[in-house]
Amino acid sequence: MLQAIVLAGGKGERLWPLTQDKPKPMVEVAGKPLLCHHLKWLCGQGVQDVVVACGYRAEVIVKFLNQNSLNSLKAKCSIEDQPLGRGGAIKKAALVLPRPKEPAIISQGDIITDIPLEEAATAFGNKIVADNDTRPLSFALRRR
Repeated sequence: MLQAIVLAGGKGERLWPLTQDKPKPMVEVAGKPLLCHHLKWLCGQGVQDVVVACGYRAEVIVKFLNQNSLNSLKAKCSIEDQPLGRGGAIKKAALVLPRPKEPAIISQGDIITDIPLEEAATAFGNKIVADNDTRPLSFALRRR
């Protein structure tokens, strides 16, 4: 079972005023929030569990997740009380993963892509693995 952390905590200042009342992943493209497109892509890649790392205007993302069917995708939020940066957001969100000691895909919630994850890993000759470490966050990208 694949799981993912989606980073969605930034203010999106370069998109102001579009992000005045919502985080950047909630800006609409083709009538749907960027996050909707991104979650659909993850679901299509076989991801079943997602933790969305929220910060700025987190309530907008929480409301969206509560009001929308995500097919077979199970989504939870990890909410930052204060900005933690990427590393801090990942570490906090990893604690909410259903299987915190297993590998997780970490992605930006403000992108739209159709890149097949398996093909991307093969093309770059990399494999995502979890270290045999007891810490809740121990992911690495290693050469085969």
